[in-house]
Amino acid sequence: MPLAVITKTLPFSLPGGAVFAPGCRPLLRHLNKAWPIMQDRLVSLEPQTPHILATGSGHDVPGFAPDLTASVIRLIWDRARARR
Repeated sequence: MPLAVITKTLPFSLPGGAVFAPGCRPLLRHLNKAWPIMQDRLVSLEPQTPHILATGSGHDVPGFAPDLTASVIRLIWDRARARR
């Protein structure tokens, strides 16, 4: 199955002015540490999987980088069609 992984480059953070439980900051630290490891594991699921960094992007990559997202979707589509 064709696969591509797009990874955000900005860390997860708390929204400005938001009030959260005290445990949120350590959770965010752990999430920011684990995120790239899990993205690499996704890449390893299929041979020749491209790993694309969405530079300057937060978690909402399609909102931050819609052109990049569309290009990656086209890439996956073309790879799927080529396998037929």
